[in-house]
Amino acid sequence: LFGRETPVELNFSEVRKMQARHIAQEVERVEGAVLVVYGGGSIKRNGAYDDVMAALAGTGRKIIELPGVTPNPRLDKALEGVRLVKEHGVGLILAVGGGSVIDCAKFISLGSGIGDDEDLWDDYIETGKPAPEGLIPVGVVLTTAATGSEMGDAAVLTNWERNRKLGYTSFPLMPRFSVLDPSYLMTLPAEQTVYGFEDMFCHTCEQYFSYPVDDNLSDEIAEGIQRHILRSWRACLSDPKDYEARSNAMWDSTLALNRIISRGKEEDWVTHILRHRFLGEAAVGAAGVERFHNRHRQTLLYILSMI
Repeated sequence: LFGRETPVELNFSEVRKMQARHIAQEVERVEGAVLVVYGGGSIKRNGAYDDVMAALAGTGRKIIELPGVTPNPRLDKALEGVRLVKEHGVGLILAVGGGSVIDCAKFISLGSGIGDDEDLWDDYIETGKPAPEGLIPVGVVLTTAATGSEMGDAAVLTNWERNRKLGYTSFPLMPRFSVLDPSYLMTLPAEQTVYGFEDMFCHTCEQYFSYPVDDNLSDEIAEGIQRHILRSWRACLSDPKDYEARSNAMWDSTLALNRIISRGKEEDWVTHILRHRFLGEAAVGAAGVERFHNRHRQTLLYILSMI
């Protein structure tokens, strides 16, 4: 017995004018300022930053920027975003980047919608308490293919002060819309491309290698996604500028973790849990911890192979 609802509106296209029009239309649906959340300089190199700012410029809305989201987003950055939301009357949180940026935006939305007497970490992330309805919507402009967070209700956050890295899942965290333009993947380094494929492949395995093991359509779909991930992986490494390969990679990552292949499955996500314990709690706050940030997917594949 299971149910499934997917309210995320996906806009998959390389036509920049179409994407800009879609972003502007989504802004018009809400009131208030727009908070643009992003990481380092990659979105300025691949053109996503300029495209988004051009799309927002025509809306007449106040634009607030929150740069500096790190891989494995941190609680302090999410709380910084919450302060900006409340200070500027933000009506839309727009994540421009990959999974870490999207996850941070989701927690900013959650933190902005809880009670004044509630704590984001203690009352929600630690306990798994469901998020309240009516959160400030999150929009996504995706620039990597890896986590599937653009169409999911899960997110991961790191608390450096407590040496904790935890996942959190709640339906209201679903993005309202996601813009998927494969051309933004063209500038990804080979290493980052490989990490993305490792991540999405592990996501399918976490759901596939779980009970029940009898005949079911979810497993058949998972096997198809796994085969296609491997084909896309080889194609992207063979020719990083291959648009078809990059578009397939982006769609592979979305389908690997939009929960369609987990329907009817129990799931335990033990690989991710072990990874969070192994590199999350042990390494957070330690000297030189930055070297662990981009190794999430590499470590997942290693742990999976041992299990």
